[in-house]
Amino acid sequence: MGSHYSTSSMPAITTQYASWNDLQPGDAIHKIGHVRLLVNRTANGSFRVVESSARGWDVSYWSYAASDLTTYTPRYYNNMETAANTSQPNLLQAIEQLEGIVSLSWTCDTTNIIGYRVYHSLNGSTWNLALDEKLCTKTEINIGNENEIEYFRIASVKKSGSDIVESNWSNSMGISKSTLKKCLIVDGFKRNDQAGSWQGPGHIFSIKYGIALTAASTAFETVSNTKVIDSTVQLNNYEMIFWISGDESTVDESFSLKEQTLIKNYLENGGSFFVSGSEIGWDLSNKGDAADKDFYKNYLKSVYVSDDAGANSVSGVQNSSMSDVQFYFGQTYEEDYPDVVNPTGGSIQCLKYANGVGAGNQYAGTFGNSKEIGRLIYLAFPLETVADDSLFNKVISNSIVFFNSSISSVTGEDQKPTGFSLNQNYPNPFNPTTVISWQLVAGGHVSLKIYDLLGNEVATLVNEVKQAGRYNYELEIRNYELSSGVYFYQLRINTAKGGFVETRKMTVLK
Repeated sequence: MGSHYSTSSMPAITTQYASWNDLQPGDAIHKIGHVRLLVNRTANGSFRVVESSARGWDVSYWSYAASDLTTYTPRYYNNMETAANTSQPNLLQAIEQLEGIVSLSWTCDTTNIIGYRVYHSLNGSTWNLALDEKLCTKTEINIGNENEIEYFRIASVKKSGSDIVESNWSNSMGISKSTLKKCLIVDGFKRNDQAGSWQGPGHIFSIKYGIALTAASTAFETVSNTKVIDSTVQLNNYEMIFWISGDESTVDESFSLKEQTLIKNYLENGGSFFVSGSEIGWDLSNKGDAADKDFYKNYLKSVYVSDDAGANSVSGVQNSSMSDVQFYFGQTYEEDYPDVVNPTGGSIQCLKYANGVGAGNQYAGTFGNSKEIGRLIYLAFPLETVADDSLFNKVISNSIVFFNSSISSVTGEDQKPTGFSLNQNYPNPFNPTTVISWQLVAGGHVSLKIYDLLGNEVATLVNEVKQAGRYNYELEIRNYELSSGVYFYQLRINTAKGGFVETRKMTVLK
């Protein structure tokens, strides 16, 4: 509709339904002076609506029984061909096929579809058309990528009379360039029944993760969980996995047996696995079979307590990876049944709900019969429902630090490293502080220095003998008089059996 209308003009631009049961998402629930728009019918038959909250441009979501709406009429807008009637694609992957080439694929009901529109964005908010329906007629495509970071979404297109109708956008996925080992974002959130919390036509949750990982100087690719199941991607090729489970539950399976097997193998090979979701414990531990319960206890390292935490805010637990965070969730979409969980098998609690019960666990140690050290962070609520991006990013950055740093087990013994390595500092760029972490498989003399772009040494951070282990150094600008610009930091290790040198780049902002 190209004009603005008052509520008194609604009868002229809408037609009243014969029955409330005819209402579709986006239709109007109207009386003179007020309009509500239907979001969906809930499992108990009530109407979930969106309406003005009378506070500026804010809106509110409410649920009403039919008996609450006796002064309203159900209506549809005239002469509107809706995107809801055009098959919506489901984006499955955004991965690097070759250097500079991104592989995109999706599924879609192709009935009456004449092609697809591929949209791309550099920041996840401003979108431009990359390919139109004339150039893109198949459900997979390789597309050139000259940008360091890029996000994608797909719309299908059909012809309706003389009109061209575009569908609702698919879920969004992103990718960033890197010659280093990447992490993988897995979109495992496919629940779309009326009982689910998210009722939108598509979601951008993986973009939130992509932006947070980019802020942490961590490269990434994105796939649907179906691409993990069919082995299009191999989990063991990625340094870290960030798995979005949303409120996937018993009907959709939070983790299928195949997914469990692949995640077990990944953790046993020393991988770092992050997952958040509100129904994982309910599905696997409360309703699952023996295999589900074993996976939940021994690989997610958790004990399911109850289905509803009765709180919508969490805070970090002292001496955990999340000790410095506190935030609300359930804002991006309503989350009404977050699980309550306790740690087990060597894990520790990292987050607790406002009422003190367990909201998340972390673990660093061996899995199964493996001797490799894997790492896990499991949050029992959907992290993507956090509206404050800075707090969301903080959780992701803390997770990366945990995955790269030494964390004591419940016995107080540090897990032994398996090689020499220097990690990317975090945050980067930074001001006023950043953390540099590294690991030594054997003791020796350690030198950690900073150089400018001309190769001049500007600071010595460490110059001493250290034993095998994992180490962190918190660099403060004020202690070394570093001006804004690009620097290199170099770790040099000399041991009785040989040496190790690695250099990385960092940026100081002022």
